[in-house]
Amino acid sequence: MDSKIIGGIRLPGQVPYLNSREDFFVGNGIVGAGGSGDGTWNFLVGPDYTCPKYLKKEQIKLAIDGTEQSVTMDVHRARNTGIFYGVKTIGDLEVYLIDYAVGGYSWIARQVIVDNKSATADHTVGIKAYVNPETGDERSAAIIKDSSVRESAVALKLGTLLNCVMKFCPNWKSRYCLICFNEPTATVTHSADTYILETATQTIAPGGSRSVELCHYHADGEHADSSYIDLIRQGNIAANIESCIVQWQRWFDQVDDGYSLSPDFPNELHSKCWLDIIEPA
Repeated sequence: MDSKIIGGIRLPGQVPYLNSREDFFVGNGIVGAGGSGDGTWNFLVGPDYTCPKYLKKEQIKLAIDGTEQSVTMDVHRARNTGIFYGVKTIGDLEVYLIDYAVGGYSWIARQVIVDNKSATADHTVGIKAYVNPETGDERSAAIIKDSSVRESAVALKLGTLLNCVMKFCPNWKSRYCLICFNEPTATVTHSADTYILETATQTIAPGGSRSVELCHYHADGEHADSSYIDLIRQGNIAANIESCIVQWQRWFDQVDDGYSLSPDFPNELHSKCWLDIIEPA
């Protein structure tokens, strides 16, 4: 499989597992998320890691030619970064799910790229996110409308009587997370404890591609409003991932020589096998 070009940069190759599929965590010190390594999240915190977790579960699914399909895959770290992604082939379609958080920002995102590898066949594709928040006292969830009064996002709120995720301190401020797709035609519905965020269906021509992003915007305070939806929609997702890759690669380049993971490190750690052990998925 050829490595993926996003924006003006190549997505680094995947670091293999040491044995079986592993849990993963992606974050930037302000916000964080992760899951069981199959592309499903069960953890989301922010702003700050001293935060109760928001999610029981978040899963990405596709509607392909009218049929809904799960997008489960082996998620690996992108080499020399803190980005995690998986790749799955579904018929003619090659699907990338990329989880990342750009340093210095209070949002974390999941980019879905669907490439139609067929030379002759069109395919219709829609992207869905099934969000199951944690429930109970001091927790609430609400659908948020955008400036066009379209129900477009879900906001999860945490109160101050909760404990942080590791239970060692109280949640010392009210926080919320607003979740929505970056496309203006996306909608959200609610069924029992599940919020279903959904993009419009689009036709991908032979050799064509579609890219959307599910953003999780975190902030302090009591309320979320449509201005945050506007900010998410205005973002450049290709430039964001490119920036995140560059940030991580610069960080790795600055590692002291005594701890370097570079393949030309001048001691016994010359082989890719050793590097994989040091830098596991």
